[in-house]
Amino acid sequence: MLAGEEYIELGRIPPSHGALSGQLLSASGVEYDFEDQDEQQLISDEDEGERILSLAERVNQLMRSSGKQEHTARRTPIAETFLAKYSWEENLYSSSSESLISVVHGRHATGELTLSTAVNPFQSNRTAQGQRSLWAHRFFREDAGVEEILQALLIPDDGNDTDGLLRCLLAIERLVETDPENGRKLRNCDDGLEIMVTLIGRYGTMDNFVSTGCWILSNVAVDEDLATAVCDAGGDRVALEVLSGTSTSEMILHAAVALLCNLALHESLRAVLVQHSAITRVIHALDTYPNHEWIQFTSIQMLQNFANTGDLCKDMMKQNVAQRVVKAMHYFSDHEELLQSSNWIISCLNFSATDEQRAAMAAEYNLVGVIIQGMTDSPDHVGVQFTGCSALSNLARNPELQETLANGNTVHACAKCMRSHSDHEGLQMVACRCMVLIADNPVARKQFQQENCKALCENVLDRFPETSAAVEAQGAVRVYGGGACCAIL
Repeated sequence: MLAGEEYIELGRIPPSHGALSGQLLSASGVEYDFEDQDEQQLISDEDEGERILSLAERVNQLMRSSGKQEHTARRTPIAETFLAKYSWEENLYSSSSESLISVVHGRHATGELTLSTAVNPFQSNRTAQGQRSLWAHRFFREDAGVEEILQALLIPDDGNDTDGLLRCLLAIERLVETDPENGRKLRNCDDGLEIMVTLIGRYGTMDNFVSTGCWILSNVAVDEDLATAVCDAGGDRVALEVLSGTSTSEMILHAAVALLCNLALHESLRAVLVQHSAITRVIHALDTYPNHEWIQFTSIQMLQNFANTGDLCKDMMKQNVAQRVVKAMHYFSDHEELLQSSNWIISCLNFSATDEQRAAMAAEYNLVGVIIQGMTDSPDHVGVQFTGCSALSNLARNPELQETLANGNTVHACAKCMRSHSDHEGLQMVACRCMVLIADNPVARKQFQQENCKALCENVLDRFPETSAAVEAQGAVRVYGGGACCAIL
């Protein structure tokens, strides 16, 4: 198997806005506003039991005074918990339908969804908003499920209860991040993913809503079936619209790129994303925010996923992806995961390139020097070493680059990482291949002797018999006639 055909699964992009959650849940508290009273109740993180009980009693009083009629309706487990603990009004709900909300499908040409209220479970919207805020506050401390949070999330309101809504979104994000099964529950709930997409559009001017919604969809999209459902719900369009819009929020852009990155994990979705100009828009983000480490890193990871499909590499070369990758490698030379992904992109591009294209990229961007510098700076990071050797071996497919590679200390870099990571079969394989490909060069042959490459190849044969790595090591013998005549041995 050739190096360019190898596949590295990134996994999901981890949420990185913990500061936001900390800010929203800080000890300074959150104010809950009730229409029927001027006084505001300040919620802090201290004396939780007294606070919640006090607020529950106030809501109970408001419900009694509002003259609610009795109706029989199903109650969620979280509601049952509250009723049992705080002896709230038995007839809390005022619904006549099994569903709290319906989502109007048919996004048509506008790509929009419209929320329409199927039922109003409370006669007083303001009281309902206070109830949602209370529920959302509790979700961070109790094991509420996705279904319960969605029900609280979709209580009809006048559009002003952004605090409660955001708390619900953050609670859902935590659930789908910690347990992938919750992503399936979100998909299986009535229009759960469509609801996420719709809320992002509804509050598109609010950075916290858009970024949290994108992170929810990003975590869900790690699973291929769920990623397809995310696209069907319009999640890919949300991310692409963010990148093509006027937003300058780095928090939103990072989350949108992360969503595209996890969608691009799945080969079945890459062609559609490319048709929608995903590569072009991510390149624009790279160019617009050259100093933002996480936008750069996440964008490069997304491009790495695209690069795993050989046909897409041609489009990436046309858009000068290598230029952006090398620029990021220079600027963030201490970010080892970024270097690893960048090396892999360079490897895939050169595997798909013609000899002429390899020579042009190597000369214009000093690819050999950049790759070896990264390997030198990160000797203990096996990912940087493996992808670096892979990139060098694909550059070596062009005979005209043998001298450049030999003079660039390629043999030394390969031999060093083979010694340091002797238990990594893939690294041993691509390092041996690289040395075979440049063995015609007299400078490289001299370096083979200096680095005692014979012992390194023998170690590969001993440790990894009947593997691809052993085949490459044996190739080092066969290419030049075997035995003592071999240029490497």
